[in-house]
Amino acid sequence: MPKAIENKVNGFRTMSWSELKGFDFNELKEVSGRDVSKLKRAIVSEGFCFPIEIWEGHDYVIDGRGRDQALRELEQEGYAIPDLPVIEIRADDLSHAKRLVLMRSSQHGQFTQAAYDRFVDDIDVAGLEELVSIPGIDIGVLGSSIGDVRPPDSFEDLDADLDTQHRCPKCGYEWSGTS
Repeated sequence: MPKAIENKVNGFRTMSWSELKGFDFNELKEVSGRDVSKLKRAIVSEGFCFPIEIWEGHDYVIDGRGRDQALRELEQEGYAIPDLPVIEIRADDLSHAKRLVLMRSSQHGQFTQAAYDRFVDDIDVAGLEELVSIPGIDIGVLGSSIGDVRPPDSFEDLDADLDTQHRCPKCGYEWSGTS
């Protein structure tokens, strides 16, 4: 009996995996083996949680290329792929559908380590780095200082050795850390 993947999306139309495999997936994003491995682990761990977005009335996928690759590999590994949730997006023509791909793929805000740390402060992040990729964010470590500026406890903490002598390597000029 094949291993099961749970569909966790409710309220949308579903489409058989065999039908969806024949669709033309946009190739805007490069999908690396590492990204697909994380996505596969996420799908096996959490189920299929997000619908694939398709151009209404056409066989063109607006958002779902990485999931397509992950599902193809999972199927080869013996997983039974359930009917998948799809959202149909209206577009006037292929040019309009491609504009929607760009809109869907754009990021309208910045991830920072400090914002991530605050967001996950009350959840268990153990093993999350195996399921999630956010460029520039250290997923598995809470309290990282990347992107997080905190004031010093005291001004003495800024430079513990204020009387250090310095010398310019080019001209030889010398000065102390306090001047």
